[in-house]
Amino acid sequence: MFRHGLRAAIVVETWDRPHYSHFQLNNAPANKPVILAFNNKNMGNLQVEIRNAKIEDAPDIASLSNQLGYQSSFAETTKRLKKILKSKEHAVYVACQINGIIVGWIHVFSTLRVESDSFCEIGGLVVAEPLRGQGVGTELLMAAQHWTEQNGTSKLRVRSRIERT
Repeated sequence: MFRHGLRAAIVVETWDRPHYSHFQLNNAPANKPVILAFNNKNMGNLQVEIRNAKIEDAPDIASLSNQLGYQSSFAETTKRLKKILKSKEHAVYVACQINGIIVGWIHVFSTLRVESDSFCEIGGLVVAEPLRGQGVGTELLMAAQHWTEQNGTSKLRVRSRIERT
């Protein structure tokens, strides 16, 4: 579980047995996306699909990256995403609306350190501004948590600039 309102530059969270309510990646076939439905009084019934990113998602990922304050062109994002998607030490998940529009993404990767046990770290997380606070980011975090566990790690690290906490 992630704590809100922290004013630290680095947040480390661990968990023993995470609880998956309606996000059951453990039982989902690898080739089938997970569909999530959110009831929100402002947006009606928001449905999103959490799936692995594809290289074709680079334009949307670049656009959302700009909302984080990182100016990233389509070409730069494509180049980085190609490398990341080939690596077993990295995963990128996207949240898509039923119409296929990508409304969020998360990048998680595993690390090895000489001085400590391995852990996973969130490299980036963003949800489209109009959909923030609707639960999409939470579901992306749960996908990262699941990936972390599948990689034999029980520690997921998040770093954030003070402006974002």
